Amino acid sequence: MKLYKIKFLILALLTEFYSNNIFSMETFMGMTNLKDKNFDSLKIIGMSNLSNVIIKNNLEIIGATTFENNIKVNGKISIVGPVKINKSYINTGKIVGSLKAVESDFANELKVIGLVECSQCNFKSEIEIISNKSIFTNSELSTIKIMKNENDGSDDSSKENSTSVKKKQILILKGNTKVNGDVIFEDQNSELILDKNVKISGKIIKGNV
Repeated sequence: MKLYKIKFLILALLTEFYSNNIFSMETFMGMTNLKDKNFDSLKIIGMSNLSNVIIKNNLEIIGATTFENNIKVNGKISIVGPVKINKSYINTGKIVGSLKAVESDFANELKVIGLVECSQCNFKSEIEIISNKSIFTNSELSTIKIMKNENDGSDDSSKENSTSVKKKQILILKGNTKVNGDVIFEDQNSELILDKNVKISGKIIKGNV
């Protein structure tokens, strides 16, 4: 996927975010801390920290986000910014930014543009990633798709990586991670690193092991 396509995807996500009437769901602006709350749908523009929050439908956020504990989103997430998720349930959606998750469940398809680090997580459907590095530890997954990243070095925010040499995309599966489907790389030069106890029931397509 070329850089202009990534930019188009980000623009489309932002357009979707703002196309919804700002008053059609409960909306918070600026730094937001929410605890022990229930919402039908929720929109946050700014940094946010959520704990023990249930969202019946959709969640939209622009800004760095932390799901501290017991977050449940039954609809779709649309997040632009880095996300940290702990002991939570996400149905489906898109994240443009890094994802760090621990002991969390993802029920349906998830798309991420950015660094992915997940430990003790359960992905029951496909996860599609555009990133130079993705790490799963002691997790269970369905199909994993690693799409081409033409924006080299962007997801680790390192300016020193701005060279003409294309970085290799790396997927690391650690501990007792189990993949119940295929591992698919769009770029032939991608690399898959496996611990000895990792199990993959499907095929490894492209990619070097």
